[in-house]
Amino acid sequence: MNGSTNATCRTCGRLGGRSGLTRRRFTNTLAWSLLQTRKMKSERPKRQQRKKQRGNGEGSVFKDGTKWRAMITVYDANGELRRRSKVAKSKADANVFLRELQHDLAAGVGLPADSMNVAQYMRLWLSDVIQGERAENTYESYRLSIKNHIIPRIGRLKLSALTSRNVLSMLAAMKRDEVGGKTRQYAHTVLKTALGRAVAMGEIGKNPVDGVPRPQYQPEEIHPFTQQQMRAIIKESEGCRLGSAVLLAFATGMRQGEIFGLPWSSIDFKMSRLDVKQQLIEPRGMRKLTERLKTPTSRRTIELPASIIARMNQHRAASLKEGLQELVFVDTAGGLIRKSNFRRYVWVRLLKDCGIEYRGFHHIRHTYATLQLTAGVPAHIVADVMGHKDASTLLKVYAHVLEGVQSMASDSIAKLLG
Repeated sequence: MNGSTNATCRTCGRLGGRSGLTRRRFTNTLAWSLLQTRKMKSERPKRQQRKKQRGNGEGSVFKDGTKWRAMITVYDANGELRRRSKVAKSKADANVFLRELQHDLAAGVGLPADSMNVAQYMRLWLSDVIQGERAENTYESYRLSIKNHIIPRIGRLKLSALTSRNVLSMLAAMKRDEVGGKTRQYAHTVLKTALGRAVAMGEIGKNPVDGVPRPQYQPEEIHPFTQQQMRAIIKESEGCRLGSAVLLAFATGMRQGEIFGLPWSSIDFKMSRLDVKQQLIEPRGMRKLTERLKTPTSRRTIELPASIIARMNQHRAASLKEGLQELVFVDTAGGLIRKSNFRRYVWVRLLKDCGIEYRGFHHIRHTYATLQLTAGVPAHIVADVMGHKDASTLLKVYAHVLEGVQSMASDSIAKLLG
């Protein structure tokens, strides 16, 4: 091997002669060095991550001997630590128990009254007292008032420490947030009713809402249809698939849900009458039929004029061609009618075609009451037909109509007396 010491031997591949490092050994040594460096890095102690602290009421599942335990830790209004737990045979069952504990905690189940806050009590009252005892529409309106207005403002306050000042502040905050007067009045009523039950159960000493004035609001002015407008709407509805529903509303003053929930079996064509036994409701947007009506007196029998019976017979004949369903009024697919669709595709178009300013379908009910009272029909009879709880509601809503009736009665007496 000739040349400099850095020359490479063609036979053995050595660098700089026999005493030098071969290329193969050099490559292996470099690879080994890199491997050791990685190994040292991997064996370094990992930085311990800070354990996330569980929130109040979040709960945990852990092994307890041979079984599994679900546990929730909560702090009551006094800041005292309270624990609730359940034992399960498997981790899956323990997770189920944990969800149950969390649900119970949200509803206030298992907590003493002195540690329960307003939110927990209101949810408990809603599920144990209102649900199943009141109509579903009433339950839903209570639930929304509690969820949207009461809990966000006073839900965290301790039930036993709630004062009239807190309630007054809640209503004032709603007003600042531009919540309508009717909604504020309803929240006042719901809270007063719920806390009245708490007083009766001995959970609080007095009802803090009693000392708070009920919010006042100016009710929307009632604009019933004139007789001329009513005739125009009925005439225009004759060519409409659901026109008979409009006619029935004008003739009976029935509620929209009662009309859309009316089955054929409730119409007695021979006796010219119908029975109101159920209604269509839409809790949380889900359409369903229910026999729980708005008031006990909503379950009633209504006499029908011959002209209405004739129109219903025509509607029945048309329904037979489509495939007769259980209900008198159904959508084009034979299902339950969605009220918003009826308003958009039927009611709005009818008023527009008649050149009448838009008013809700419920104004037909106002029209019925106004025409009956103006005609001199006794208020208690009108209330019975419309399904009001009593005549006092009718007299309150239609007081302006009764003023005109009283004037007519006075003129009639004057004529009789000469």
